[in-house]
Amino acid sequence: MASKLPDVERLVQQLEAAVHSLNSASPLEQLLEAVKVLDHLRAIEQGHSELLQPFIERRAREAARLLAFLQPQIERLLNELFGLKTEIDPLQRRYDSVKAGIKEILRSQTQAKVVFPMPDFGGSLLAYEQSSVSLPPAGSRARAELEDMLRQNPQYWIEASTLTGKQLKALCDRLDGRQLQEGRTFSSYLRSNRDFVLRPSSPQFGGSEA
Repeated sequence: MASKLPDVERLVQQLEAAVHSLNSASPLEQLLEAVKVLDHLRAIEQGHSELLQPFIERRAREAARLLAFLQPQIERLLNELFGLKTEIDPLQRRYDSVKAGIKEILRSQTQAKVVFPMPDFGGSLLAYEQSSVSLPPAGSRARAELEDMLRQNPQYWIEASTLTGKQLKALCDRLDGRQLQEGRTFSSYLRSNRDFVLRPSSPQFGGSEA
């Protein structure tokens, strides 16, 4: 069954209406909606150029108007983007610091799963243990030894060259038989970590991971 052909005239009308409605205070969503319609028409031109022929001049006229309008808006959006970044970055650093502190406190207790009420937000925080592994710190003697051993075994270095604990553990888990001793050697460099996942739940931010 042949697929239904797009209604090009309707799309051109949408583009004309979208461009006509734009002004210097138009929100980003409105700008993107106009761009989306133009992109749709360009895609149709690539696959069904004959459908666009009766409307090619109208499409070109509105595209030129849209692009001329968007050029000064880019500067406005960039200013907004960098303004938001200067506000977000200090908050993100503070957020990461507080989150790391909470996890450090949780590591000092023995429960693998804890629920904390958060009455100020009408919700709660679920904290549960998640085991992970890490490598010796970069620049340490142990890290240098591990890297040297992996480089001497190219078949392993290809898999573990990113040198994350997860990657190296996956490699060790696959080594058996003749390679068992090598696996044990590599495993000796892995460090077990007792980490916690923080999952808040409240009307403000749903149940996503913190």
